[in-house]
Amino acid sequence: MQWITLISGAPLDLAAIARACRTIGHIQLEATPPRLTVEGTGQAPARGFFTFIPDASVGLGFPDHQLALIRQVLPVPHYTILRFRRPADAVAAIAALIPSGPVLIDNDHGLLLSLDEVKHRIEQGESWLAG
Repeated sequence: MQWITLISGAPLDLAAIARACRTIGHIQLEATPPRLTVEGTGQAPARGFFTFIPDASVGLGFPDHQLALIRQVLPVPHYTILRFRRPADAVAAIAALIPSGPVLIDNDHGLLLSLDEVKHRIEQGESWLAG
C-alpha cells in the first residue's frame, strides 16, 4: 500500500468526494473515525483501492521548513492521508477531489506540490509520486 498526504485549508468533504466516486466502485463512508474507502477502481483481476483518512497528527511529522511553506499557503492546515494500491488509483482519487480552496500534496518523497501542479503533471504524463 502506498500513501500521500493531502493538505487543505478546511477538512475535505468526504461525502462530496464519495458522490464524485459513485461510478468508480464500491463506496464505504464512515463517520467515526472519518474515512472514505473506494474499492473496485481499475480492471479485474487487480482491482484498485483508495482511502481518504483525515488525520491531524500527520502534521507533526513535517520538518519545520516544510511546515513554514505549508502555512504560507494554508495558515490552518488540515491533513488527510490518501492510501492507494496503484498509481492509477491515486490518479482516480485526485480526480475526485472537489476542494473549496487550495490543496497541497506531499508525496512523501520530497515533493510538496499544489493540487493544480499534480493534475498538470498527471495530464502531461510526468512523475509526481516519486521524488
